[in-house]
Amino acid sequence: MITAGSVLEELNVNLFDHEEFDKAKLLHQRENLLIWGGSSGVGSYIIQLAKVAGFKKIITVATLKHTDFLHKIGATHVLDRFKSKEELIKDLKEIVPEGLQIGIDVVGKETTDTVIEFLNVNKVENEAKTFVGVVTKPSKDLGSKLLENIEVKQVLIKKFHENLKFGENLVAKTWELLSNEQIKPQKNLKIYKGFEGILNGLKDLEKFGASNEKYIVE
Repeated sequence: MITAGSVLEELNVNLFDHEEFDKAKLLHQRENLLIWGGSSGVGSYIIQLAKVAGFKKIITVATLKHTDFLHKIGATHVLDRFKSKEELIKDLKEIVPEGLQIGIDVVGKETTDTVIEFLNVNKVENEAKTFVGVVTKPSKDLGSKLLENIEVKQVLIKKFHENLKFGENLVAKTWELLSNEQIKPQKNLKIYKGFEGILNGLKDLEKFGASNEKYIVE
């Protein structure tokens, strides 16, 4: 939840209403965003918080077996992560002919670069876009042309710990949303024990990927 909240903070929607927010940067037009990895724990919370923030089209790339779940928590469109990049671009042109406004990746390096390419689909010259990477930045060999007018941001979870007021507001707001059932907690848990459990969990995560579940080590 902290990671997802930190992503929303980077989008300048002021969901957590903290005193230091620069209101001149407030994002008024909340037309669409895309999340690669929406069925992961972090991705599912980003979808729900984006819905609360008022985004009109919330698109996610995920495994289609989670389609019903993703629609229930707020995704308006679910794209099959096993499709080719070309097929996904074709789908995006139909869903957002105006082009993507925001791209978020919660998976890794390869998908980060793909989301940057998605932000260039039907892109209007000098139109500002935003990319938020949870895991990594775009690769250095990505063409500079693709990054033009795209503000690249990384999630700074340390802000939650260093800025006490922001942290308090994030906890208070998410608790309110959970209490009112505007967002739902991740219920599918995979539990590992001890140091060996950490290693086993990392191996499973690498082999299978996070898919509508949360990994916990006791």
